Amino acid sequence: MLGLALALAFGVMLSFALSDTLAKSVSSKIGSKRATAIMLAFSSLSLLPIFLLDGVQSFGYYSLLLSIASGIIYALAMFMLYKALETQQVSNTLSLAGIEWGLLTLFSVLVLAEGLTNIDILSIMGIFAGAFLVTSTEKFKFNRGYIPAIVAMIAFAISYMILVFAQQGLSTPLMPLFINRFFAFAAIYMYLRRSPEKGSRFKNVQVARLKPLTLISNAVMGILNGIGSLALLFLAQLGTLAIGSAIVAAEPAVVILFGYVFFKEHFVKHQILGFLLLIAGTIALTLA
Repeated sequence: MLGLALALAFGVMLSFALSDTLAKSVSSKIGSKRATAIMLAFSSLSLLPIFLLDGVQSFGYYSLLLSIASGIIYALAMFMLYKALETQQVSNTLSLAGIEWGLLTLFSVLVLAEGLTNIDILSIMGIFAGAFLVTSTEKFKFNRGYIPAIVAMIAFAISYMILVFAQQGLSTPLMPLFINRFFAFAAIYMYLRRSPEKGSRFKNVQVARLKPLTLISNAVMGILNGIGSLALLFLAQLGTLAIGSAIVAAEPAVVILFGYVFFKEHFVKHQILGFLLLIAGTIALTLA
């Protein structure tokens, strides 16, 4: 059982790491709005078969509305994340995921009345200190280009907080998750229709004329996102989410490696310290 859980956890980590790394290349070529819409479309499609096999459960309006709200916020989160990836390094951007974990920990304490240990407090302090170091330039000046990424991590946390309430009373969280992804796609699609890409780099880009590899990469991003989300649910069903989360929390380390190898990204010394603080703090939170 533990072997299966570890395999699933590494699968989740690699799925999210590959999806987020591909997002850097795709977003910088076609724009964050298009990249988000296509990714969420394929994420929804990848969840659909499991959702249909699981069967439609009794679902109250309260849970439905919360699932829809979480999906709209999730769309905002993905859009802002990809907005940052248009111009900023994927390594620095994705390392900020620790902010999401820190906020979810505070949520579990303040709202769900769970305990907060000294390790939790130190981990959260380390995460936010690391976030400052990662998003600052060589002269410790804050890089405003990472503001969308910070907003994205806050929005991700809020989206999952709402999903916690949406799935209460249900045997599995599959239905809220599918509704989350479907309405996330619907929200970004309507936004894209009303407000097309306007930047000089993207406004003349036509999806029909894009290189097949770019479109395939964008579709793979969504499929990996859906697979990763499903694997997380299976970890919860196996009762090994705590152990699995610690492995998944190391995703930024893999993304940093991919960024260095594939995008030739460079870092100043204090940013490397920030990476270490973020990763260590995030893993410590999942183990505490």
